[in-house]
Amino acid sequence: MLFFFLHMLRKGNFMKRIHTKRALLLSSISLLLCISMLVGTTFAWFTDSVTSGRNQIVAGNLDVTLEYWDGSAYKEVTSATKLFDDTAYWEPGHTEVAYLKVGNAGSLALKYQLAVNVYNEITGINQAGEEFKLSDYLVFKVVDKEITSEADLYTREEAITAAGKAMGLTSFNSGDKALLNTGDANYVALIIYMPTTVGNEANHNGTAPSIELGTTVVATQATAEQDSFGSDYDENATYPAVIAGNKPSGEALALTAGNVKVTIPASAPEAPYTLKIDNANSETNADNETTLSLDINLYKGDEKVQPDGTTLYDVEIFIGTNAHIVGLTHNGSVIADWHYDPAAGYISFKTDSFSPFVITFMAKTTVVNSAAELQKAILDNADKENGPEHQTIILSNDIVLDGTSEMMFTDSNGAPLYLYHNDITLDLNGHSIVAEADVLKPGKNYANAVLLVRYSTLNIIGDGQIIAKNQSMPVYGWAHSTINIYGGTYVSNAYERNESAVYVNNATVTINVYGGDYSGYAFNVHDNCGTTPVIVLHEGIVCEKFFKNGTTDVIQSDINNGRIVAAEGCEFVTYTENGVEMLKVVKS
Repeated sequence: MLFFFLHMLRKGNFMKRIHTKRALLLSSISLLLCISMLVGTTFAWFTDSVTSGRNQIVAGNLDVTLEYWDGSAYKEVTSATKLFDDTAYWEPGHTEVAYLKVGNAGSLALKYQLAVNVYNEITGINQAGEEFKLSDYLVFKVVDKEITSEADLYTREEAITAAGKAMGLTSFNSGDKALLNTGDANYVALIIYMPTTVGNEANHNGTAPSIELGTTVVATQATAEQDSFGSDYDENATYPAVIAGNKPSGEALALTAGNVKVTIPASAPEAPYTLKIDNANSETNADNETTLSLDINLYKGDEKVQPDGTTLYDVEIFIGTNAHIVGLTHNGSVIADWHYDPAAGYISFKTDSFSPFVITFMAKTTVVNSAAELQKAILDNADKENGPEHQTIILSNDIVLDGTSEMMFTDSNGAPLYLYHNDITLDLNGHSIVAEADVLKPGKNYANAVLLVRYSTLNIIGDGQIIAKNQSMPVYGWAHSTINIYGGTYVSNAYERNESAVYVNNATVTINVYGGDYSGYAFNVHDNCGTTPVIVLHEGIVCEKFFKNGTTDVIQSDINNGRIVAAEGCEFVTYTENGVEMLKVVKS
């Protein structure tokens, strides 16, 4: 396990920015590195282990290595390796990059997974006396990047561009990566920076926040070598999945084994805990349904954890991004209260006991390169009779809706992208969708929407843009739909009409906003919605103003009417910045 300890050691002050911003001297980041890949005795497959300090390599000639770029060459990672400057004063704009190399130094083909998770975090108190998490104000990204010389290193601007703008440290899992031959290697860059938009909300007053990041690399056999019957004898090889840790009194402890993370709450007894995945099987049927079975066991000392009537454990399982969850059971009983993040690929839930968990999910992905391909993918997904199969649509290029290459939907009175009985995750993938003025055909009922959503489920992920011109809207929730926005930039040029970046016309629509940037009027709810909450803003959302039905741009009016609400456990904070009324969502 690779532990990065990010600890705020000194109180700093922001340099004064326009009206409200002062330069931030946050405390230094200290990152202590150790890697562990541990072999459970219940596995019969060849696996590999690397333990910091001892640098233990076991299990035959399956040999995976981890190295870092030291400025001139890749060198072996040890417990003394410092990937980041632990004497740095973190402030807006500060950026650091670490370059890693995962290599196959053995004679056997292998596959590995590299995972990065937030294990533990302690909140701080800012200058206003409010609690805050440092993780909410840092951008963290893992990207593919090979370094062969100093010329290949990112500049600060290049690193920030590669990392994107989504603040908040999120879990990362590379999925299966194969290194089939001796000498094969994969290269990644770990990027952390603090955006220049961060202000005193993250300037601690002496009560410093801290973060513990953990990275786990696990390896096992890959299907490559032949025997007398073919190369499939190791197709079901599983990753080693055993991890242990000592839980201090009054503090939470997070353990990750393989693709499973279990967080032991602060209220649980102080003790050594061990997380074991004793069996892991994955099967996909002819209907493209994947069933993942995991025998998860948590031990306190030598005893298996049993229900005590009060303690609940948080469980996160990585199943891959953009999946559609069919069902989740524990010991044959259905777990109804779960959350799946299609951008991060984790399903999360709470449990009071452990043993067999079964997750059934489906995945369908279509890559599109043009407006016509995007519209065809939407049409192909629609199913008015039986309900659509979940599909992920990934943009591989910027798309311009100019009225020449795409069809116009008659049902939507001219909206270029019309979801009707769809179930889609739209991955902007760093690209943009730009709707030119003549596409939107002003004067038709819904022609001023780029994405018009009706009787559908839509998830939007990926750092990209949806730009609507000529007083038009990027996202329009029409009726009987759920829209989840996880990231991206949404630009509306509507300043005189009742459009906005995100618009809801009917109380049968729910829009959850988890991230993203919004230009123009941010959120607008039509009076048809009454006092029904239809837009739910989650922690970290900041916007300039709401736009209420073409008549009012006062933020508080829509909040009081109950149409736009903060997520559970959060609250709105309104403030004035440079003469503009602003709103942000913080933990309550």
